Amino acid sequence: FINAVDIEINGRIYTLCDTPGFEDNRGVEIDISNTLGIAALIRKCSSVRLLTLSSQSSVGDRLDGIIDDFYTISKFIQDVSKHLDSFTYWFTKFPISKAG
Repeated sequence: FINAVDIEINGRIYTLCDTPGFEDNRGVEIDISNTLGIAALIRKCSSVRLLTLSSQSSVGDRLDGIIDDFYTISKFIQDVSKHLDSFTYWFTKFPISKAG
């Protein structure tokens, strides 16, 4: 299930889509269904910008979560390196620390 909302910025309409996660321990069938739904949505778009939201716990100590995200994205997009300027990463639930 994909949640979508239209927003207007400077007279232009953008559609923000919240897609389901992957490998959430809900089973392979759910992952396949999610993949097919997201791929069908992307094919209908004139352009796509990917926003990946990661929490501290999902990133992990060795950045395994980020590596997994790149692997998942590479399943959707051939030659990901050509499209890196279309990706944005946001990080949440990290502690705020003061330098020095």
